[in-house]
Amino acid sequence: MSIKISPLGPTLLALLTPGTHIIAHVTRDSNATVIAERITIGKNGLIPPV
Repeated sequence: MSIKISPLGPTLLALLTPGTHIIAHVTRDSNATVIAERITIGKNGLIPPV
């Protein structure tokens, strides 16, 4: 059995490019504006775990 370990930490906004796999944790404010609380970005071919 093989298990991938995904370290999490701060990163650069430059990694957020079209086609990059992400998971976004969002909320809406009273004006229905979507606010990202946290974004997990895949890197080096890794798709973020759900």
